[in-house]
Amino acid sequence: MGIFSDVLLCSDYDNTLTGIVDPAGLDENGDVRLLIPEDNIREIERFKAEGGLFTVSSGRARSYYKDVISKSVTPNAPLILGNGADIYDPETGEDVLVRAMDDGALAMAKDVIAKFPQITVEAHRTDVICVIYNAPWDEFHCKNFCLPPDEFATPWTKIVFVGPKEEISRLVPYLRENYPGFNAVHSSDVVCETQALGVTKGTAARYLADRLGRGTLVCVGDSPNDIEMLQEADYAFVAADGKESVRSMGFTLAAPCTEGTVADAIRKLRAILTEKQA
Repeated sequence: MGIFSDVLLCSDYDNTLTGIVDPAGLDENGDVRLLIPEDNIREIERFKAEGGLFTVSSGRARSYYKDVISKSVTPNAPLILGNGADIYDPETGEDVLVRAMDDGALAMAKDVIAKFPQITVEAHRTDVICVIYNAPWDEFHCKNFCLPPDEFATPWTKIVFVGPKEEISRLVPYLRENYPGFNAVHSSDVVCETQALGVTKGTAARYLADRLGRGTLVCVGDSPNDIEMLQEADYAFVAADGKESVRSMGFTLAAPCTEGTVADAIRKLRAILTEKQA
């Protein structure tokens, strides 16, 4: 029985688990690709050896885990993907829990396309991502898999809206007022992510901890879409260089993502649990 034998540790991926700029190029969203600091990888392996269960909790899809994340780190618990809409076990191929959006998602997407033409709209299923509307300025997303909204089969697990800062700032309150049956998260200045109501990383993390029989939920994040997960955790850590809106909420700060946020969180957690056992 290791010191972490009752712990499930859920870490956000981008700018929490990752942090070092990859000189090789851009990711599938046209953003700078980030690598996982070696200190994180070493501490995660030590955490697992001491009885801990580790997983990634991300807005990313299964394809990104298979193509990118799995090459660097190996969770020993099912993944939390799509901001909590998809809990998936890559070892067994099991759909642990999928919480899709209802048919109103299609109507919402069409409404946004009509009223916010400067915003690209991307729909997700567990198995594939499709751009259902590409804004005129957006030269990147048009290179991805594209179909009109009526031709991309539902149910969808998530819709991602990408656009200029001022457009996303107008979109978020519009969605919250007109589509209260969905959960709209202002993930970054230029991104809004929408899932079914009640679907968050937090509800998914607690569900997974209970399913795995782990009484201590530990979460690490940096952005607004991590807030519910951090609030649900028994111990919550935030990257010291995370979004100010998250850092200011009183969670324990860990090292900046470039220096190994997760590694520092694990070390802090070890000290906390060691003191409790003394």
